[in-house]
Amino acid sequence: MNCQNDGVICFECTELIKPLWYNMIKIEELNQAPIHVVGYNLPTEYSCKCCNRSLQSGGLYFNDIVEYDTFIRGALEAIASRISEEIYSCNNCTGGTIQRHVYMVNKDELQDLIDEEKYGTYIAALLEDNYLPEHMHEAVSQFLICQECRYGTPEYRFGNPGNNKFNKWDKIYYKDEVNEFWGSNIIQFASKYDISVNEHELDEFKEFLIKQPMLGLLNETGKKLYDAVKQSLISKEFIVLGKNETLFRGRVRHQDETMYSVDGLWSPPQGRASHGRYNPIGKSVLYCSDQKEVLAYELHPTNGQIIDIVKFETNYELKLFDMDNAFESFEGFIATQNVESNLLKQAYLITNFIGSCCEEVGYDGVKYSGVGNDKLNYSNYALFENEELRTVLGVVDDIEQYKVRVVYENSQYRQKSNRK
Repeated sequence: MNCQNDGVICFECTELIKPLWYNMIKIEELNQAPIHVVGYNLPTEYSCKCCNRSLQSGGLYFNDIVEYDTFIRGALEAIASRISEEIYSCNNCTGGTIQRHVYMVNKDELQDLIDEEKYGTYIAALLEDNYLPEHMHEAVSQFLICQECRYGTPEYRFGNPGNNKFNKWDKIYYKDEVNEFWGSNIIQFASKYDISVNEHELDEFKEFLIKQPMLGLLNETGKKLYDAVKQSLISKEFIVLGKNETLFRGRVRHQDETMYSVDGLWSPPQGRASHGRYNPIGKSVLYCSDQKEVLAYELHPTNGQIIDIVKFETNYELKLFDMDNAFESFEGFIATQNVESNLLKQAYLITNFIGSCCEEVGYDGVKYSGVGNDKLNYSNYALFENEELRTVLGVVDDIEQYKVRVVYENSQYRQKSNRK
């Protein structure tokens, strides 16, 4: 703000009316901040030296820049204190653990197994969500405090006490996303059926699956999860994919390769399937999407490749396990890489196990949200291969071919805030 050192400054020039309102902070709560009210029937006319606005009776103002600056500091501290209540963790505690975990999981993978932009919010985005003007972001950042490790205060145990301050490019984490990352959704899903599972048991089960991926049901936690999946079917808490619904499946090939036949666009024969999200190596599962346009985002073709697409229509209803409802997110359950073979994708061990449980108890498949493009709202399906599947699904129309053209765009400096 460019104002004279002396003279009246109006309250509107603070640019804090909306941030204070949004955070439910009343001016009278800012006891240390001087502010005055224009009286009624006064002979003196008050005019703001910053915006030249004439103040009306009842208007708020400061006598000079000193009072203005004092108010700004007090207001920003109060706003920061209110915002800090939402900062469950940060880069210096559990949030940093999440960041390192995501890095180790994605390391050396052709495509990220965990979207690193999914977790955490840049402080710049957080403050923007609170309607604070950009030129105040650095100042407010200095007052923010992490509730877990107390970073931002002298109580923080590490580093130079004088430098333990946030800046607007640091990330903070909300409670819901931290709990989601470490598997709280799995715990809540099981608890619906009076089945008790805790984070320690999930962590031990993760390590068990790494060593014995085919023996999950011999583990006590594995048995509990199996029982929960079975109870969800008995309780009829499943998704019904109705008759005459349309699904699309695609496969990628090079331009000089022969177009896939209809048989070639079904799931691979048993024993030949590679490791997938809901199938172990050799187990055949048919992966489909409910929108044709999203297949390029799911299949990750390279520039110039061809996608052959077949359209299916359901002839009967299908009972599907709702993965989004039961296991919305469990990235913390994904082990970091410590095996030599890339054939065994540790990111898929838990979904492989859940998929096997679903098939065993009588589900026809699994429904899960597509994440290939966050601008498109679509669903994916993993349908269990059996003798009836080709009767349940009918092929509609001829095979379509699409040539891929990859366009690269600059990424945004931050992801959208996910304020809870």
